[in-house]
Amino acid sequence: MTVTPNKVVRQRIAEIMLETNDPHLFSIAVRAVPQADASLAFQQTNELIEVLRRDHGQESWSLDLVFESLCDTFPNRCAGFFAEFLHSATTQEAIELCFALRYTDTDVPVGSILAPLLKDERTTDYWSEPVRLRDFAARQA
Repeated sequence: MTVTPNKVVRQRIAEIMLETNDPHLFSIAVRAVPQADASLAFQQTNELIEVLRRDHGQESWSLDLVFESLCDTFPNRCAGFFAEFLHSATTQEAIELCFALRYTDTDVPVGSILAPLLKDERTTDYWSEPVRLRDFAARQA
């Protein structure tokens, strides 16, 4: 539905992005946002992240789906957003960004986005054994 040529349908789907705190719905709805409104999509993504941080703490939120949708929808504009995001990202959030960048099919500059993480000494227990964020990012880049 997000690729429908019907302007009314696309507009309603984009409105869902403004109304939802569900990362799954958000990731679908952001794909309907016109290129001219990319800054609105990034602003809403920041608001979604703040709500998820406040309401859900450190549990996985499926942000990778949101990040992947941003890459697919705004491939030429998401690098700056991600660079800014990484300044305050938790370890879990950084890992979800790594996953999204690993699976995106666009020409997003993955290496330059993940470069700051290559110096990050934080560890995560995301898997059965601790992994340093920098090691995980290096495998994705």
